[in-house]
Amino acid sequence: MKPRFTFTLLILLFSLCQIQAKHLLGGTVSYKVLGKSSSSTQVEISFFMYKDDTGGGANFDSFAPFGVYGANGNNYNFLFTINENPSNVEQIEIMSTDSCSFLSYSVARYTFEVELPNSTYEKYVIGYVRCCTATNISNIDPMESGMALALTLYPAAFEFEEEAKVVPVTSIPFFTGEYIDTLIDMSIDDEYTKEYLLTRPLVGGGIAGVNFGDPQACDGITPNPLNCPPPYAGVVYLDEDTPYGMGSEVNLDAMTGEFHFNIPTLGIILFEMTINRYAEGEILSSVNHRWTTNTSVCIETNVEEPEPSFCQDIKIIPNPTADFISVNCNILDVVILDATGKVVKKYDAFLFGLSTDVSDLSNGLYTVKATTFDEEPITLRFVKTGPR
Repeated sequence: MKPRFTFTLLILLFSLCQIQAKHLLGGTVSYKVLGKSSSSTQVEISFFMYKDDTGGGANFDSFAPFGVYGANGNNYNFLFTINENPSNVEQIEIMSTDSCSFLSYSVARYTFEVELPNSTYEKYVIGYVRCCTATNISNIDPMESGMALALTLYPAAFEFEEEAKVVPVTSIPFFTGEYIDTLIDMSIDDEYTKEYLLTRPLVGGGIAGVNFGDPQACDGITPNPLNCPPPYAGVVYLDEDTPYGMGSEVNLDAMTGEFHFNIPTLGIILFEMTINRYAEGEILSSVNHRWTTNTSVCIETNVEEPEPSFCQDIKIIPNPTADFISVNCNILDVVILDATGKVVKKYDAFLFGLSTDVSDLSNGLYTVKATTFDEEPITLRFVKTGPR
């Protein structure tokens, strides 16, 4: 039987929930000018980080380091670091009628104030770099596990926005399903002229410090802003000719912000958009917005006559494995047990097309117990090999 593909739109509805998160999915930045004196301008800045809650993983960063830089041309001068805790962590509710609705995402907001000298630099950059983007993203080099978000403010922003106008946050869309002729409004609503550009996602940070190395190095999990200034490099696409996957059709209207895309193949695709804002011909600010789409197989649960599950022969792939495993079906309530029967990992779900890291397990035989969408219990086994 041919799998049924469905479309799910993840609306960013916020409800308070402290939650564990596994992979970075994207982020955005907002700001407002609080006031201006003869020598400096006070600006409130908010970074929004989005993560995948499926499975286990680390919390959002506490005491996260945000670097502040002054720049003339491509010469960036480190000014200071602001360390900030998330003001709140909220779950993103998923509005869906299909069986993918158990997917869970969360957002953390980091808000702080900075005082920037007037007319000292051509621009100011506030940047945040860290590990780790999901390692199973389909269109980029999997070794580029870090990400960078940056807000660039120009002197004109302090003149035209001195009445503390809040810059609206663009909603970050996360999708799962089959995307055919999908049109999303990515625009922000204010009186300024905007330019919307699809750009290469920025890289920052890495996995140094997880098992070895310096976590504050530029390829570490929490890079030190003092030693890791902009400009941030862009990712390497696996195929530069088709950066969003074979057969994909992607278009972002530079003037309206309407984003049209058709991603026909399975997998997670990483996108980034830069929004430049202008007033009377002068640039005010530039910010990158980062998000993912996930084309996956879902089984509809609200049909009158349920069709047989396409999961006829559920397998763990690869088997044996040294690092990651995946399954060829969506399964729920996943428990991994070692050879003694001890529970070593628990997950809400394993999703078709997504990988789960088991590299921290000792070598040996493991049993996976779970249930299908038909509430049938299943038992699978895999062998972990290779270095721990």
